[in-house]
Amino acid sequence: MNLTIKNYKKLQGWEHDYKEFVIGTITESTNEYTFKVVYDSMPYTIKIFRMGTGAKQYEIVLRDGSDVIQYGRSWIGNDSLEMDKLVIAFENIIVRNKPTAKQTTGNINFNNPF
Repeated sequence: MNLTIKNYKKLQGWEHDYKEFVIGTITESTNEYTFKVVYDSMPYTIKIFRMGTGAKQYEIVLRDGSDVIQYGRSWIGNDSLEMDKLVIAFENIIVRNKPTAKQTTGNINFNNPF
């Protein structure tokens, strides 16, 4: 079962009215749709894989802006592929899986004790 998202190009250049949330370039290949997204000044890559399950569920993954590190993944249904629902799915996966800054405590320079 191969996924086809109709009118996905309408999302290119989409901006949220009051949040810093922008969908930039969109590319389509035989295996996936790739969306370049900026959320709170952080670039992300969101991929939706075109091969689905028997229940018409499609894998969606959140990666860093350079498409190297994967932060999380989820599944979306065939009914969630309309423009408004797709934007909500993107925001949900970013909010759920975005990396958080870790704070270090103490001396991280072990060669110099002072």
